[in-house]
Amino acid sequence: MKLSWSVGVLLAVGGWAWAAFSDIPPGPLAEQVEEVAQAGWLQGYPDGTFRGQEPLNRYQLAGALGRVLRDLGVEAKPVAFKDVPPGHWVLEPLALAVTWGLVARYPDGTFRGQEPLTRAALAVVLARLAERLGADKEAPLPWDVPKDHWAASAVRKVVGLGLMALNPDGSFGLNAVVNRYQLAMALAALKPWVEARRNSPRQAEKAQQVPQPAKAPEALPSGSSAETLDLAARWVGMMRGQVVAVGEKVYSLAPEGVKELGPGSGDVVLPPWRLVGGVLEHGKNRYVPLGQGGGKEVLPTVFRRMRSGHLTLDPSGNYLLLVSAEPLCDCQSRVVRLVLLLSSPVGLYAEYVYLLD
Repeated sequence: MKLSWSVGVLLAVGGWAWAAFSDIPPGPLAEQVEEVAQAGWLQGYPDGTFRGQEPLNRYQLAGALGRVLRDLGVEAKPVAFKDVPPGHWVLEPLALAVTWGLVARYPDGTFRGQEPLTRAALAVVLARLAERLGADKEAPLPWDVPKDHWAASAVRKVVGLGLMALNPDGSFGLNAVVNRYQLAMALAALKPWVEARRNSPRQAEKAQQVPQPAKAPEALPSGSSAETLDLAARWVGMMRGQVVAVGEKVYSLAPEGVKELGPGSGDVVLPPWRLVGGVLEHGKNRYVPLGQGGGKEVLPTVFRRMRSGHLTLDPSGNYLLLVSAEPLCDCQSRVVRLVLLLSSPVGLYAEYVYLLD
């Protein structure tokens, strides 16, 4: 039985330990793999091989991320996934990755760890990790990545930082499956930032910092009340800060201060998404109620009457939650309707109706 998490061969030369893998010829790639193996983030096989061409799945990514975060002193919060049984080897590293907002569950509560890891998905995770480590550099978007693709922003960052390489023809290959070599190269490129963070005097304090809801600013108009739009601590926007609606204006609350996003007139803004009269739009991506036309007709017909509401993104940035803020009928209704949508529209995911007591 072959175990992908088993320990590789370690040799000591002149007091310095390095990993020797018999299937990697000497060169820059071997040095990167050995550096990551020495850190304990990726491991080899008992026969002394690394098998870098083997594809990775979501379980294996979580395992590697957990080892990196453990070195940073991150403390995990308890997590539970429907398809990850108690005692599973990935639970502890997975909890660390979830705590730092690097990975998230699917809307049905599963993790689907056996799914192959694509380059698009890895780019998103690496971009989040790089941002938390303070690394930020962007490159032009490769020719095969659409500007409105859900991983486009992450691709710019990982290419700019040298975490992921382009193909010889200049393409990125969003749907290609990641192998062990590619993850090793990415982690080796991130290692200087990890070490800088670990050696920082405030490392222990910073490692535990997770995004917290911002407090209402003192600069809000006198006599007005702030209605926070994030629904629960696990739901955060893709923007840095918190969006609040005050009267007919929309504000962003961030550490650097209060920024007015413009008049709302009941509309809700969560960059890059905007809700206008029941239509959610972000560039070419549009969710339009059935019968209204002008885009993808994927929302239930009742949302044609929606003029205001709450909009938020899950930590992965893949799902939008839309909540009506007023009755969607000419009645004294206590019904609140919620819709969960994919952020790159492919159709309605689920609709929920709640009766408020």
